[in-house]
This record gives sequence, structure tokens and C-alpha cells, in this order.
Amino acid sequence: QHHASSSSSLPYILMSQPLIVCTHTDIELSSKAMVTNIHQTFQEGIQWRKKCWMNTLTYVLLKKEQQIMKQTNGLTKQQQKLLLKKLFKSPAATIIMCLKKSKIQVVAARISFRIVPQTTKTTKNNMTNDENSNIHSSTALSFEAILNCTTPAGYTEITLEAPGTIRGTFIKSNTTGILSMSRLIFE
Repeated sequence: QHHASSSSSLPYILMSQPLIVCTHTDIELSSKAMVTNIHQTFQEGIQWRKKCWMNTLTYVLLKKEQQIMKQTNGLTKQQQKLLLKKLFKSPAATIIMCLKKSKIQVVAARISFRIVPQTTKTTKNNMTNDENSNIHSSTALSFEAILNCTTPAGYTEITLEAPGTIRGTFIKSNTTGILSMSRLIFE
């Protein structure tokens, strides 16, 4: 079963599911899918954050505009226009325009897994077959994603880290001693 290849799932859903691989090809394809998912998820997060900032600042400007328009006592139309002009040149308005014009783009992503020292647990179950035995291993991981982004200020590198585990089942030939991967689960 290969969860990362499900194209109908959104990236944030894929990132929250355990990844189960059963072949070396699955491992290679899964790591490519993880890079793509991290890239897309982070890019969507940036766009969402920009939209939230713009909406919040727009709301603040709207409330200030409404306050100016309500101040009819003692203000001429010319004074109201002057206050509105100042409002549209305010820092909040400038930030909104910069956010609309700015392009923050994830241009590259890479991932790595690091084994947390001294966290490996291994158990061996003898199978009914005298020629092979199952070995189950579990260890804590540190997942790291490095994203390279372009911003109006230039290139920047962002590092994301998350804890996780890897569990594996291996088949060991009792006659040759060779280990074969049966299944890996990344969580």
C-alpha cells in the first residue's frame, strides 16, 4: 500500500497520514511524493497567510474609513477627503499593496530523515518456516524539510523539523543471513 501516490488527496491530508512502503521503488517514489507535498503545502500556507493579512488590514482600513465618514460634526467634505487620502497612504494600506504585488515562491525543497540516537527497538520472531525469521524494528526519527524560497528581499532558506518514527519488518534468511525488507511505516 502506498499512501503518498493518492492524487485525489490534498497535500495537508497526505502529510498527516502514515506512509507505508513495501518495496525499494516505493521508497524512492514516496520520498519524491513527500518533497512535492511539502512544497505544495508550504506554498499554499504562504498564500493563505498573505490573504489573511490582507483581509485583516483591509478590515482595519474599512473600520477607520467608516469612522471618518461618520465624523460629520465639524468636518467639511474637503477635510474628510483629506483624512481618507491619508488613510489610503497609511502603513496598513502600503502593506496591503506590497502583499498584493509581492511574490513569495517556493522554488526547491528537499527532505531528510535523521535517526534519533539510542531509540531503536528490535524484536525477532521466529516464523514457523525454519529458513526465515521476522525482525521488527522501530526507531525515532527527526524529519527535516529544507525549502528554498524567493521573496522580494531575495532568496531565503527555511528549515522545518518534525519528530516521527519509522517501523520496519524485515525477513532474515536463517540459512544465508541476508535481510530483505518486508515493510516500512513512516509516521
